[in-house]
Parts: sequence; structure tokens; C-alpha cells
Amino acid sequence: MAYRKYTVTVQSVDGGNRFFIDGIQTPVLNLQEGNVYEFDTAHASNTGHSFKFSTNVDGTHADSGTELTANVSVTGTAGSAGSKTVIRIITGQANLYYFCGNHSGMGGAAITAGLDSNKAPSFVDNYRAEYAELKQNMANEPIKILSPGTNGSRIHQMVLTSDDPNNEITVHFGFKEMICENIAVNLVPGATPASDPFTLTKTVATNWVDDSTIQGLETNVLVTLGSSVLAANRGEYRVTSISNLVLTLANTPGNTITQELGLSITIWRWIPLFSMPVAANSGLSNNPSLSGLNTTYQQWLDNDRYFLINRDLWALNKGNTSSDQGSVYISTHVGDY
Repeated sequence: MAYRKYTVTVQSVDGGNRFFIDGIQTPVLNLQEGNVYEFDTAHASNTGHSFKFSTNVDGTHADSGTELTANVSVTGTAGSAGSKTVIRIITGQANLYYFCGNHSGMGGAAITAGLDSNKAPSFVDNYRAEYAELKQNMANEPIKILSPGTNGSRIHQMVLTSDDPNNEITVHFGFKEMICENIAVNLVPGATPASDPFTLTKTVATNWVDDSTIQGLETNVLVTLGSSVLAANRGEYRVTSISNLVLTLANTPGNTITQELGLSITIWRWIPLFSMPVAANSGLSNNPSLSGLNTTYQQWLDNDRYFLINRDLWALNKGNTSSDQGSVYISTHVGDY
């Protein structure tokens, strides 16, 4: 058994708070079965933000979400001297999510598979390579990079190339969590489209909170509108209020929202893992490709430099809202359990 200590702080990101673990924003944690992990929450920034675990994304803020209390001990009050959360990872523990007991959207994921066995795995499927193109016209719409094997996958390497001759493109990797699909709305900007909150008003009689097809939508959640809206409207927005047929979203400063009526939209939540800047013409014109699984961008990687995944992995280019950047080609080499 090993004992590891992490330091937890809270910082404001894009208008909302996030947990930082050892200075990294909401990293995916690799928690090994049989080990004990201490999360030091004494820093003053944690005041009002209790650090908890759950087997549900966003914990008690999700529909039917519960807090994990077994094998977890909490000392003191977050933000005060000596406060900490300690967890022991038992054999067979389901993958976990850390979250704030008081506010949604602050936490991240923890992979709890038996990492000792993962050092020398037996693959149930052949070693394989997956290829994906993050196209120029995607404009902040994610593409699926790979789906894991039946019992998860171990990513050995990722290689990224770019055909954009001028722009460095930051590729964001993470999980896409669908909130709702095919909802009929009118999208209307505020009085000042570049700053004011905007609204999504349902054009059918079922209220947002009463629609059984909508999952995990609540105030303060950071959401993204799908590709059915104009590219300039596809940024990440925080839900500020839900009132009957009207959903109000805070605008990103400087982003001019354009009115769109009679839409059928999707809304999803992005759970970030890591981001990688891909240089212009990376992999072309005698320039080197960007090698993934680099601790420069993924500081939380295990010492063996393998990345374990048990759900679909997605990538997006958040900065390409004008569809004016090139494409990034992503090759991923994995072995399946």
C-alpha cells in the first residue's frame, strides 16, 4: 500500500470555479487500488467548496447522484488549517468523480482500475490504430477520437499533424456528456449581444425542468450548444437561470450572439482532460508532428506514460468559431483490455 498527498485549490475559470489538483485544472486522477490518497484542502481558496467523491459525474448535482462515504474520511472544514479528505481505493472500486458539495461543475474524473495489472496488460483485442480528422468546418463541434475496448483501453501514443499554414491550433481532449437533443427553441440575444445573457425559449409546451429527455441541466452548469446553431454561437456558456420555457445563458464577453429562430438544438457538457497546441504545418513541410502523451501537457500521467480510458474520447477546437483554421489529423495507438 502507498500513501500519496495532493494539494487542492480553487480558481475561477471562464466565470466559474474549478478545482485545481497540485496546480493543474481538474486533472484526471489515476488512483490505484489498495492505495490511500490524501487531498489537502487547507488553502483559503477552498472556503465554501467541500471536496467530495462520487461514482456519478458531478456527484450529488447530477440526477440521482450520491456522495461516496465508504472508505472516505473528512477532517475539518475546507479552507481551514488541517482540513483534508482522505480516500482508500478498494479492490474493484468503480471509477470515481471528485466534485464540490456546494457547487456544480467544479470537479473532474478519477480512474480507479487496478493500475498494477495495467503495467503488463493482456489485451483482449489486437493492438490497433485509430485515425480522426478535426476538420476546418467543425467550429467547436467535437469529434470522437476513439471508443474503448470492452474493459477499457490503454493509449500508447498520439500523433497530431496540422495542414494550417499560419495558425497554431489548440486541440482539447475530453469527454462529451449529452444533456439534451432535438429541442425546439428560439435563440434570442440580450439587449447588448456582445455582453448580455441570451435566452433559449422552448417552442413546445413542456418546461425545461419537466422534460424527461433533459439530463443534468441546472443553474451554474457550463454547457455548449451543438452544431445546429451558427458557429459564432457555439462557445461554452454557463446556465444562469431556468424558468419554465426559458433557459438563460451567460454570454462569453466579446462574443456577439446572433438571433436564430425555429432551431432544433443539442446541448452538451464538456469534461476536459488535457489540451495540446499544434503548431502551423505540424507534420508537413519538414516540420515535426506533435507527439502526444507528453507530460508537458498531461502532467498527471502515470510514470509509465500510458493513458487509461474507459469511455469515448473526443477532441475539439474551441477557438475555431469562424471556421477559418485548418484541419488537425489525430492518430491514436491503443491496446484494448
